[in-house]
Amino acid sequence: MNTTQQADPEKSKEAEPWMIFATSIVLILVGLGFGYYKFSNGQLARFLFEHGVKVTGTVVSESRSGKQAGETFYYELSYNWEDTPYVFKTSSKIDSYNVGDEVEVMLNPENPEEVLSPLDINKGSYMWSLIILTLGGFIFWLGLRKVKEKSSALPQG
Repeated sequence: MNTTQQADPEKSKEAEPWMIFATSIVLILVGLGFGYYKFSNGQLARFLFEHGVKVTGTVVSESRSGKQAGETFYYELSYNWEDTPYVFKTSSKIDSYNVGDEVEVMLNPENPEEVLSPLDINKGSYMWSLIILTLGGFIFWLGLRKVKEKSSALPQG
């Protein structure tokens, strides 16, 4: 076998710097997305508590998915605003409602499809955003270190 065609086993195990940077950028974007979701949900909750109207909705359907430990419960609530029926979907990690239960929701009177249920008010977490952003930043730093190591290993000439 020709030795020039043989791959160095140590070298083949190393990730290329572009792969490291791509992974870190994806993680950073996902972390920013989680943070934005939590921020916008908080802004909507604040707006609805200041300017929203409480209406009573009724749970019209319930479903669940996932395994027992990680099960998610999905609810469909119907409510009326100015004699117009609307449907709102929400989810929870705990079994909160049964079909037929009445639930008070907050809606935006100028846009009655913009609704929050008690389950949605604190949905999302900045903690996940921070964890993913930190991980992305750490991987980015590792990539920079790898590039620096490669450039210092090159023969100077």
